[in-house]
Amino acid sequence: MTDDALLAVVPHRSELPATCSVAAAPDIPLQLAMDKAATLGVAKEQGIPVPDGELVTSEDDIRRYAGHLGWPVVVKPAFSRVRRPDGGIQALTTGYARDVAELRGKV
Repeated sequence: MTDDALLAVVPHRSELPATCSVAAAPDIPLQLAMDKAATLGVAKEQGIPVPDGELVTSEDDIRRYAGHLGWPVVVKPAFSRVRRPDGGIQALTTGYARDVAELRGKV
């Protein structure tokens, strides 16, 4: 299933008839698999090599890490798809920041 389908179907799987099954993991493992930052954290804990990176979610993080980031940096969202407040699904994409200003814009 795609992330779009998962976000649309999984919250309603308890409403489906017993004869219908959803091809998705239970909620907690599924959330872990869809959350790139969490997946990398588990991989690190298991000794699996992962790319260097920093979790940047705020202006403070940008100031903290900007001094040692080599430019350009890859800016990757934690989730590929998120549910918008209006119920729709928004696709988030990976991009590049060549300086602090671009990093601010992408974060």
